[in-house]
This record gives sequence, structure tokens and C-alpha cells, in this order.
Amino acid sequence: MVFQLLYSSTATRDFWPDDLFELVEKSRRKNAEHALTGMLLFHEGQFLQLLEGPEPAVRACFTVVERDPRHHLVKVLLTGVCEQRDFPEWTMGFERPGDAWNLPPAWSTILEHGFNSNAASEHPSAAKDLLLSFQYGLHTQAPGGDDGSGEKVGVDPKSVGAIPKMIR
Repeated sequence: MVFQLLYSSTATRDFWPDDLFELVEKSRRKNAEHALTGMLLFHEGQFLQLLEGPEPAVRACFTVVERDPRHHLVKVLLTGVCEQRDFPEWTMGFERPGDAWNLPPAWSTILEHGFNSNAASEHPSAAKDLLLSFQYGLHTQAPGGDDGSGEKVGVDPKSVGAIPKMIR
């Protein structure tokens, strides 16, 4: 059994690509030491993160996260135990989503209103599914599979800037 904790927060300062890269790299090292895995989204100054692993390690990590002065308005959206990890190979997956127009309605509402909005806290399973969509590439495909041209449409990889699309 694996413990999971999903939270949202708002940045207290601007995060440039180098800042995000450094944050993710440090998280990856620390998470590996404590058998933690997960996924982090950063969008318009807000974070959405799922941490998973042994419950004491997840809770200890979250205590540190909660006290980090780089963000505030930290809100736990979901906690629970599941049979297996959702991100077993990722010490910390990372993504900066682009526009929300091509996502399912629950996901686009969360992106449009923000991770710290009522949309996320009232629908934590949709917030978790949004994170999972990046693992499986579901966010890159419009409903119906394409835009009629035969090409997949969705998040523009160029919008990620200097950070690799997915950091594992």
C-alpha cells in the first residue's frame, strides 16, 4: 500500500525556468533518498503536486514543503492509501501546462481558475486525474483525437521554455 497526498499552493515570487529546474532537481534527489515519487505542475504562479510513498516519508516531506517560504496558501486537496504508485518511475515528474482549451472540462476549469481555486478543492479527483494525464500524454490530444488535420493538438512543447517537457 502507498500513501498519497495531493496539494495546491501559490508562489510568493516569480519562478523563472532556472528556478523551477533547480526546485525539481533538488526534489528529485531528496525524494529518491526517501522512496518518494510524484508529479508537480506549475501554472500561472500556482503549484499542484502529488507526493506518494511510505506515509511517514510523505508527511515529513509535506511538512517541509508547507514551511517553504517560496509559496503560501498551501491547501491539501486529497490524502489516501492506494494499492500501487501512480508515478512509480518518477522521483518528481514536472510539467508547465499550456492553454486549457483542449482539455476535458473539469481539467480546463481547474487550470483556468487556478490550482488553489474551489474548482480544485471541490473536485480533487479531477485535479489528480489532471496530473495523471501528463504521465500518459492525454493532455496533448483534443477530444476526438485531433483537430481534423490528422495531427494531435494540445500543449505546445515550446511553451515549456528551457525546461525539458518531462523531468523524471
